[in-house]
Amino acid sequence: MNEFEHLACKQILDTLMKRPIAKIFWDSDQEIDNPDIIHPITFKLISEKLQNHVYQSPQDFIDNMNELLANAKKWDPVKSIKPAAAELLTQDFEKAVLVYKPTTIPLSMKIRIAFNEFNEIKSIPISDIEETTSTNNSKPANYLLNQYNRNPNSISREDLVKEIQLLNSTDKLLNLIRFIYKLQPDAILVNKEVTIQLENINPDDYAKIHAYIWKQLQNLSIQTIISKPKSSGSTYEEKYFQ
Repeated sequence: MNEFEHLACKQILDTLMKRPIAKIFWDSDQEIDNPDIIHPITFKLISEKLQNHVYQSPQDFIDNMNELLANAKKWDPVKSIKPAAAELLTQDFEKAVLVYKPTTIPLSMKIRIAFNEFNEIKSIPISDIEETTSTNNSKPANYLLNQYNRNPNSISREDLVKEIQLLNSTDKLLNLIRFIYKLQPDAILVNKEVTIQLENINPDDYAKIHAYIWKQLQNLSIQTIISKPKSSGSTYEEKYFQ
């Protein structure tokens, strides 16, 4: 799973665990003793699999969740509250899946760049924007090495999301936002903060945006080699992305 799918699955599990009744499914040996339950599973096991990135896809996570809830409904409702609890948690689970959409790619990215910053830069040629922020983050360099032979025409929306998150400098983010704005103004939503409306970007432009980001990542990789490490009070993701 990619990071967005993993986060969505975690949010779904957290939603269910807010119900006090969910604790009876956290870690129970009773499942093993029930002959009607072929594949015992608990919330604890699902949580550990999420934490250790065992799931290959959101569907694997969803299947495990459905299996847990189905197992709970096999108990005798006269002798156990598990069937009733499972019905309640099933409703929560189905709603959470609709809300967090673990099997879909994000349609937008909110970036913590203020309205006035965007207005100052949108009419300036990209080459005239002074880049003052360096980085000691090795992620851009690692990404370039792993994606060196990638066919630009195979770039997906999910790939763009990953690449945008690697642009760990305000200047480069502003440059990218302006670049996308010139391609498709409706792909940039400006309120108090700037949001890249990914669903509005024409797939035919993915390769162009990828090529532009690639050039920015190459610059960041060079800066990684020549810059000295600097301490920071927060991670890049915490600073710029919500």
